[in-house]
Amino acid sequence: MTLVERAAAELSPADHGSPETDLSDAEPAAVSHSRPAVSGLRLGLLRWTLKKSRHRLARHWNDTTRHPRTPRLPGDPSSVGQCGVSSAWLIPRLRRSWRSQARYCFGDVRFGADKDVATFHCWVEIGDEASPRRLVIDLTFDQFDQFRRFEKLRNRPVLCEYHGDLTDWSIEYKANSRRSLEELRGDSVWDRYIALDQATSPVWRKAFRSLHQAMAVRSRSVTTQQQASSGAAGSESARSTAA
Repeated sequence: MTLVERAAAELSPADHGSPETDLSDAEPAAVSHSRPAVSGLRLGLLRWTLKKSRHRLARHWNDTTRHPRTPRLPGDPSSVGQCGVSSAWLIPRLRRSWRSQARYCFGDVRFGADKDVATFHCWVEIGDEASPRRLVIDLTFDQFDQFRRFEKLRNRPVLCEYHGDLTDWSIEYKANSRRSLEELRGDSVWDRYIALDQATSPVWRKAFRSLHQAMAVRSRSVTTQQQASSGAAGSESARSTAA
């Protein structure tokens, strides 16, 4: 097996038969300030896989997954209002240490010398928050007209660049908060994330989830019946004793 084939295999899902997209890692959990969070061939494969993920997500974006306060107007890209839910969706698909390094970021994006600002945006970062070599991943960056100014980024479906390089291009992703997926459970994005996760799940996972839910309902029903029977038996016993 060649190096490319081996790396590609490691970037594939664990079962190799599911359409579920998993993004593997080979980097140590601790990433230094001087070393890129993801580099070389693996960065290229990550970008390629993210592009596929974006196409997949776009098929399932809808009013349920869109942020309720950012309606999509005629002519807007389909990615408008989908930044938070898409960023949350991506994190569990970054396996092992990439996932442990990945954070859901909320903040502003500043463009150019005039510091034109896009507020209330969400994206994912991999790596130390103080390192210029941390990776910025934005699955919905094409919703901003400002990116059309930058030849390097024009006509790309996904942004996946080092924070320091973006700064050199006068693009600053400035996070006001950085959270793990588990820390999002109390956030308003969570229900939309669950809806998108279920919509993009492979058939076998949906079937397993349905079976699990059916078994849970059945278990609750049996428990309720047993409690009712136990209560009736207790009442009958009490009446017999009183008689």
